[in-house]
Parts: sequence; C-alpha cells; structure tokens
Amino acid sequence: MNDKVILVDCDGVILDWVGHFVPWLEKQGYTVADDYADHYAIGKWIGTSNNEAHKRVREFNKSAAIGFCPALRDAVHYVNLLYEKHGYVFDAITSLTDDPYAAQLRVQNLNALFGTGVFRNVICLGCGADKRETLEEYAKDEYPYFWIEDKPSNAQLGHDLGFRTMLMRHQYNNNHGLTLRIPEVHTWEEIYNLIIEA
Repeated sequence: MNDKVILVDCDGVILDWVGHFVPWLEKQGYTVADDYADHYAIGKWIGTSNNEAHKRVREFNKSAAIGFCPALRDAVHYVNLLYEKHGYVFDAITSLTDDPYAAQLRVQNLNALFGTGVFRNVICLGCGADKRETLEEYAKDEYPYFWIEDKPSNAQLGHDLGFRTMLMRHQYNNNHGLTLRIPEVHTWEEIYNLIIEA
C-alpha cells in the first residue's frame, strides 16, 4: 500500500494518442472525417468497420510511432508538480499492446516527457484489453487510490472498486451516460487541485 501513488490511463489522459494517431492514419492513405473527435468508434473516423479500424489501432500501437506520442494538454507541468512538490509517483495502466518492444517504447516515451522516476510502474495490457483484473489487484490494498481515465466504463469500474476516480473529458466521451457522480476534468490543473485538496 502506498498513499502517494496515482493510477492513470495513458492515452487520452497523459498522452495525446488521438492527435498522434490521426496524422499516422493519413500517412497510411486514409481520409479522416472532419468530425472524428466526436466519435469513440474509430471506424467512424475512416469509414470502415470497427474490426478494420481495430487492426489499424493495433498496427499503430506496435509501430515505432508509439514511442513519440506527445503529452496531453498541460499534463507535463502538473504531473511533475505532483511528483516534485508533493511526492506522488504514478502507475500507468494502459491497454496498448502485449508486444514487449512497443511496451518498452511506451516507457521510454513517458520517461522522455515526464522524467525518469515519475512513473513507478507502466503496466501494458493487450490492445483494448479489459482493465478489471489489474484494477482489482490494486483494490486489494484497501487504499482509495486516485484513478484518472478517459474511457467511461473504466472510470465507472474504478469508482465501483472504491478509487477516487476522475474522468478526463473529450468530445468523444461527452455523452458517456454515467449516472455515478464522478468528477469530470478537462485539464491536469483541475486534477492537481482536486488531489491536493483531497
């Protein structure tokens, strides 16, 4: 148990995966819909089936490009402030890929953006994999970890497990349908304030 550990998803929470994926898709010859940011289903972005879109996601997540995702919004400043000023470390739980080389690229990417030591653990699950088993392991600590996620179902899962959950808002998760009272945040400044005031 460690009361100075913050659990985070990566893509859409600390990394701008969408902003990095769209140019990659275009380089593969796809035309990305103007309203892509409104949709969670990537098939709607490129006019294909969800199965075909998922193949492109898996391909991207295993490519060298995954090692160069930029940070999301103001994540670098406030993540580092929580680490340097308040002594928090981060455990990332990301449904990226089970490819070990891509997982290492993700670790290198995080270290390059945020600095070595900020991320205590980086747990890479299979592309689109369910996070329940991993989160249930943390729940055994009986400590109400902070959990920041952009996928509504994963946010709800963390809430159900007793974590102090926040949902990072994007256009694609505006109509998430959550009935639970989970704080919705747009920036890491908001997250920082909620954590230090807790």
